[in-house]
Amino acid sequence: MPSVENKTFGEITVGESASTERTLQAGDVRAWAAAFGEAGTLAGPGESQAAAGIITGILTALVGSALPGPGSSIRAASVRIEGALPIATVMTARLVVREKRPDQGIVVLDGQCADPTGQVVATAILEVLAPTMRQRLDIA
Repeated sequence: MPSVENKTFGEITVGESASTERTLQAGDVRAWAAAFGEAGTLAGPGESQAAAGIITGILTALVGSALPGPGSSIRAASVRIEGALPIATVMTARLVVREKRPDQGIVVLDGQCADPTGQVVATAILEVLAPTMRQRLDIA
């Protein structure tokens, strides 16, 4: 069974990064809109609340699965949408450790999502309480 393992606050270094690729489908946007009540998004994927929600979801999933990983807790997130989400093409989401706040156990991450040409479609800043103990999570 595959698993993911976290990094503890002490193991994380400034400049460290994690990334994932995701192909966003129009149905994903429609599902988000239907689930959260943004009827205007059902027509298409522009710059909308759905875009911010989807980008936030992708980046927070990366926090929970890779950097820092299981046991981390997002304390604050700020997302800025720069353009329309790429539909039916691969989008790359990336997190980079900007700073560590040892007195609080917080790691500040810069997030970015880009389309296949490298055009940035969203940026983010996430403040994450990093775990202090190793954890492994089995994935079904």
